[in-house]
Amino acid sequence: MKQLVLKDEYRLKARIQPALILMLPAAFATGVAVAGFSTGWALLLRVTSGTLVTLATNMGLVMLLEQIVRQEGKRKEASLWASWNGAPATRLLRHRESDLSTPVQRRRIHQKLKELVPGVQIPTKAKEDKDPKAADDVYEECVRYLRNATRDESQFPLIFKENIHYGFARNLWAMRPLGVAVAAAGTVATAWLTWTARLKGDPFWVADGVIVAIEAMLFAWWTFRVTPSWVFIPARAYADRLFDACDSLKAAEPASAPTAKSN
Repeated sequence: MKQLVLKDEYRLKARIQPALILMLPAAFATGVAVAGFSTGWALLLRVTSGTLVTLATNMGLVMLLEQIVRQEGKRKEASLWASWNGAPATRLLRHRESDLSTPVQRRRIHQKLKELVPGVQIPTKAKEDKDPKAADDVYEECVRYLRNATRDESQFPLIFKENIHYGFARNLWAMRPLGVAVAAAGTVATAWLTWTARLKGDPFWVADGVIVAIEAMLFAWWTFRVTPSWVFIPARAYADRLFDACDSLKAAEPASAPTAKSN
């Protein structure tokens, strides 16, 4: 049961939450549009019933968006890593890396990986310089091994948490074009509804204006904040925690390591 709850936590925070954030501007615009039909108690009734109906119908939409978010996140991950010149975990193992790790750190991690990963031959600096692609293949296999060996969320809670943070940021970035479009459309639609409400003398136009401001901030956030460099921060943190776990792993553990699951 605990394992199921932990897996549901990843699903909720890394997949469903990005889907809900994506839908926020559309939900706000819909709420303002529904509210514009009535006033007083009738307004409250319409907004409440409209919200309940929206939530009920959106359950299927959320499930659909969750799958889209997940698939887009995985599909675009390779291009994300390419923009960083490699995944942070792979870069940390490179002899030529100067920003993410030091020679002392790499020697310690390389030595531990030689003990942990069956049959691995960590490339020397000379071999890496001669064939960087072949060296990266070895490093990626080491990272894959560590991911498989640390799937127990209760034993490696920090890795699990950082994986959630990375999955959340990566999936939001993958949905950024749609997020910008939805936020822009929601802002424009709500602004028009607010202006119409003001011309009609609707006292709630001020509250609608606040929603316009929130949607505009969401548009700015999608546009300027959700970038590869923003995703890199949790990706780097995940890589750090992954290699920290080397000291707690034993060479005999790989045979019992569970099969990797998809993010």
